[in-house]
Formats: sequence, C-alpha cells, structure tokens
Amino acid sequence: AKNGHAIPGARVRLTWTDIERDFPTDAKGEVTIHGLTPEAWTIEVQAKGYAEQIHTVNLTGSETAEVTATLAPGAELSGVVRNEAGEILPDAGVSVFPYRFGGGMEQIEYMVTNDQGEYHFEFLPINSIQLLVSKDDYQQLQQEVVISVARGENQKQDLTLVRRPDGGSIQ
Repeated sequence: AKNGHAIPGARVRLTWTDIERDFPTDAKGEVTIHGLTPEAWTIEVQAKGYAEQIHTVNLTGSETAEVTATLAPGAELSGVVRNEAGEILPDAGVSVFPYRFGGGMEQIEYMVTNDQGEYHFEFLPINSIQLLVSKDDYQQLQQEVVISVARGENQKQDLTLVRRPDGGSIQ
C-alpha cells in the first residue's frame, strides 16, 4: 500500500505466459515465483481497493530479482455503452488512459463490452482518466472521467456513442 503496509492476498500476475499465471501474496505481502526462464517478464500487481501496478523484470540467469510494488488507492469504474436511441452496444472497445494522454502514454486497461453493453474495470487510480470508446459504424468517443468515489468503491459512468453519418462513395 502507499502507506508502506503489506497487502496480503494481492494478486501478482504474469502476463503472456503458458505457465501458472496468478500468485497471491502471503500475510507479509510477499510472493516468490520459481522456475522462470531468463527473459523479460511483465507482472501486474492487483489488490481490491488499489490501482494496478505493472513492472517489467529482466531475468538474465538463475538470479532472484526483487520487485517492490507500492500500490496507490484505487477504485472500480463500470457502466453501459449505448447509442443515441438508448440501445445497448455489445462489443464496443473501451480503453482507459491517464488523463491528458499523448504520444508515449501507455493504456491502463482495455476491454470489450459484454452482450448487455456493460464494461467493468476493477483496479483504476482515483484520479482523472481518459476513456476512449469505439465501435464500427460509430464515432469514437473520448471522455474525461474523474474517479471520485472512496477507495475500493465502484463509480458508474454510462457512455453514449453517436452513429457515424453516412458519407459519400468511392468508385
């Protein structure tokens, strides 16, 4: 945690792996992952009520690398994506970026809405973020969202996409 306290039960996840990928921290907030090959490993550290943190660890041999993750307070964001007629939009892409993202800023999270047009992000920072929502035949939506709920709470944010106007033709 940001205050230096251990977070038991946090999830340490190896991304892009064909071995076991999720490892919970113990009562001291620690975990050891054995049997990793010498290469670059990306790990995500997640815990309820905290913002996710991502680290890259470069293993070159049989050494043990130590990673310390200090998680900032976080919250959840969920909602429904609809069109201007109020109809739900399944399969809309929802990206989360830091507010005022620009060249070089990494995406925080991405997901596709489910059959009910719903999205749900669990480990976002309590801060201003930028949502980018896209779907075929609709104009892309870029919207600032200020996450203002208490740590671990869920903020609702429904989104509306506008159908792309019909244009000319190419022959």
